Amino acid sequence: MKDISLKFTLEKLRQIRRTNPDCIVVACPFCQLQFDLGQVELTDQLDEDEPPFKIPIIYITQLIGMAMGLDPEALGLIKPEHLSGISPFTPLTPILKKCYPSISIPEEVSKHD
Repeated sequence: MKDISLKFTLEKLRQIRRTNPDCIVVACPFCQLQFDLGQVELTDQLDEDEPPFKIPIIYITQLIGMAMGLDPEALGLIKPEHLSGISPFTPLTPILKKCYPSISIPEEVSKHD
């Protein structure tokens, strides 16, 4: 069953990547996990010449907070270094640098542990 789910996630991510998105915005926790962890789990299923997925995944509530100018750390967009094994697994750095140009954002806000 997981193989089927990953196959659908792979197809969705490929379609999304074709649009050159800044991020994927989700409203439900399962969708967040599917797209975030899925990008890591699917690395070995990519075509040989296909680059890995690195599309940031954020919740709609985080996007609203960003639009309001709230601190990215308060929004849970910057993962503390001591936490491992929890999302986000896909780096949020690109979207954070774009939305918060005046704030110093670590080069890689998160990584797969």
